[in-house]
Amino acid sequence: MEQLGFLVDTARCVGCRACEIACKNRNTLVAPGPRPRRVTTTEEGTFPDTTVTNVSLSCMHCADPACVANCPTGALSKNEDDGVVRVDLNKCIGCKTCSQVCPFDVPQYREEDGTHVKCDLCGDRREMGLQPSCVQTCFNQALTVGTMQELEKLAEGRTRRKLDADVEVSVIIVE
Repeated sequence: MEQLGFLVDTARCVGCRACEIACKNRNTLVAPGPRPRRVTTTEEGTFPDTTVTNVSLSCMHCADPACVANCPTGALSKNEDDGVVRVDLNKCIGCKTCSQVCPFDVPQYREEDGTHVKCDLCGDRREMGLQPSCVQTCFNQALTVGTMQELEKLAEGRTRRKLDADVEVSVIIVE
């Protein structure tokens, strides 16, 4: 299995939240609330020496996902081919166990149909040779999807270039 995941380059993320909107649109989440992809902003330091970091996060597609292990109906499963954790809405009963055990608060409950939604790396789009909606929408190329090996090499290359340029490095590999 080649585990797929996201590379989030926080040095490139400007916090515009276009990735959030693209994900909500793709999943037809029109009501406020569920956001399978969320941008968080942290601020550190004391004026005038401050740092603002934006991080776009979604499902980590964990090696041993607690949501899969604890789902009472088997609605959540980890794909053996690409390691992506998916939810089967036909099996989901909306019990919220998955969101309670997930350390990243990833599965999001949908009031309108009583089920959960989460990132599946836009499996249907990838099957058509397209990028996930969030990656395609990110105008600053802060999000990349690929195998963990590809992402590690890319992150290493970005880090090396930034260190050579004496620029602060902030790259997160999400798996």
